[in-house]
Amino acid sequence: THSATLKPTIDLAKLEKLLDKTAPLTNRHLVKGNELQDKGLHDQAIQEYDRAIKLDPYDAKGYTARGYSYGNLGRHQRAIEDYDEAIQLAPNFLAAYLNRGNAYHSLKRYETAISDYNKAVQLDPDRAKPYFGRGLSREALGYYKAAIDDQTKVIQIDPTHADAYNARGVAYAKLGKYQTAIEDFDKSVQLNPSYAMAYANRAAVYSFLDQYE
Repeated sequence: THSATLKPTIDLAKLEKLLDKTAPLTNRHLVKGNELQDKGLHDQAIQEYDRAIKLDPYDAKGYTARGYSYGNLGRHQRAIEDYDEAIQLAPNFLAAYLNRGNAYHSLKRYETAISDYNKAVQLDPDRAKPYFGRGLSREALGYYKAAIDDQTKVIQIDPTHADAYNARGVAYAKLGKYQTAIEDFDKSVQLNPSYAMAYANRAAVYSFLDQYE
């Protein structure tokens, strides 16, 4: 005789009701976490994201949001772990690649950062942030012409991007194109009159030129 095989049964109706109850709770914690994040309260935001992830460990948004808060606390390696998890769950999640690229850049792992920015550009070629981040990483590696190309693309997408003008100005200056650099710094401070770094960069170029006049 054969013993009967017991197959687990799933009450789908009950499961759907449970999921319907869980989703709003998860979203509530995500929204609360985002509000705390916007206020710069990243430790408290992480606690909310922890709760969201506990309720739904298969939602990439929770890991990505928590990673962003870890990054803002300077815990970039811990942030990368969350972005890794998010990408495993959602392989085409743009925000996870972009934020992981930023984390790698902060750790000066520029080639790895560029790889993530490349994926983000592939996922959304019309978004400025991946080009901006990739441009910064390329500039850090000494790829000045490629960096200029990236920042030019940012400016094409968003002509009011003061950071891109400043970054492009730095790359031009490093190539010895000082007048073009000054024009970019001029545009940067025109767009953002309180942009201290752009003023400092412009002053540095003027000072350098004065030495050789």
